[in-house]
Amino acid sequence: MSQELNLTGTVTHESGAPVQIKVERGQRGGYGWEIDLRGSDETELMSRIAAIDARLRDTYLQTDTAE
Repeated sequence: MSQELNLTGTVTHESGAPVQIKVERGQRGGYGWEIDLRGSDETELMSRIAAIDARLRDTYLQTDTAE
């Protein structure tokens, strides 16, 4: 069963520091994203960006386990 998702846009989360995530689907079906997170604590920002990126990878990047 094949399912096609067309996702493009910006998600803004307004509680705490503003977060914007832009997810784009490429012509060949791959996904890419931009994460925009603002704040003053660089260590906290990097930690949050890493967590957001991991969730996006889990959601949008498929792993091919059959070779």
